[in-house]
Amino acid sequence: MASPSATTTVDSPLMPRAWRPALAALWLTATTTVVAISTVTHGQADNGIDAAIAGHLRDRLAAGSGHLRLVTVLGSPGAVVSGSVALGCGCVLLHHHRAAAFALLAPGLSGGMAEWVLKPLVGRTKGLALSFPSGTTAGAFGLAVTVCVLLVATTSPTTSARVVAARVAVAAATLAAAASVAVAVVTIGWHYASDAVGGAATGVAVVIATAAIVDLAAGLRPQPRVATPALHS
Repeated sequence: MASPSATTTVDSPLMPRAWRPALAALWLTATTTVVAISTVTHGQADNGIDAAIAGHLRDRLAAGSGHLRLVTVLGSPGAVVSGSVALGCGCVLLHHHRAAAFALLAPGLSGGMAEWVLKPLVGRTKGLALSFPSGTTAGAFGLAVTVCVLLVATTSPTTSARVVAARVAVAAATLAAAASVAVAVVTIGWHYASDAVGGAATGVAVVIATAAIVDLAAGLRPQPRVATPALHS
């Protein structure tokens, strides 16, 4: 009798069936947000709502501007790439190759979509730089939502309540860190508030779309044929 393999490759979907309607609704909301804000702000500079939000944040947080600049590092290309590689390596060690491919792709695609596609397309500027959507915020949310998707993908009905609670806490912490990046880039004057909202929505939309595409590609991949022993009379 053949001995079982020492390692088993996990190939469970990134988007479990029960979560798909909610994730589809979230993707549609995020995409609609990006389209709506980009339509309103196309080629436009400041507006009353952006100015009011920025003024409110500066009144409350300006004293900590030095710390806020450190917070923005969480959405920098270096941090996003490092986080993505760390997540991908973790998934490889767990033999979840589909999740590894997703983790290596999604965060970088989020920042890339903001910087290389949407910014030139929308053409909004702050100072001399293109500003919508915020690439820093898109990268931070791309990484955070990637973590959330991986946590969902590796949670099953048999997962203990304590582990589920710990995963919810990790998800909440990563999203809070990403939100702090959005607040920081507005407070220190790098972006308008709507740029930050657009960046967050871009990160969410790109990550969910990437998860769906990776699942689809994995589903189209030929499955290995399992030999069945012949029956003898």
